Amino acid sequence: MAKDEPAALVMERVSISPKECRVAARGQIDLYSAPAFKTALVEAIDAGMTDIIVDLTEVEFMDSTALGVLVGVSKRIKLLGGSVAIVSPDETIQRVFELSGLAKRFDIYDSEAEAVGRPRF
Repeated sequence: MAKDEPAALVMERVSISPKECRVAARGQIDLYSAPAFKTALVEAIDAGMTDIIVDLTEVEFMDSTALGVLVGVSKRIKLLGGSVAIVSPDETIQRVFELSGLAKRFDIYDSEAEAVGRPRF
């Protein structure tokens, strides 16, 4: 890959419990890669996961398309009585949530351990 080419998006899902999983993204989530991001999250829901930790630790860049995917997934999960938590220690990614007003909608954690141990209501 040339130095100025965007990093490909790589998705990975790991089960934590029968209803909880971590979906980790690595690379960039933008207009072109958002469909793969959405597919990975929808597949987790279709597999019966109602508590999803979206790990953005290795995401280098995300745009409003990624936020739209997260909002849509969050709405679907809430209808199932579940939750979506975000993991991102990166201040730039956290700032994207703050500037969009979505920091209040999502629980954002610095680590997976914090997200797994979060209280559920």
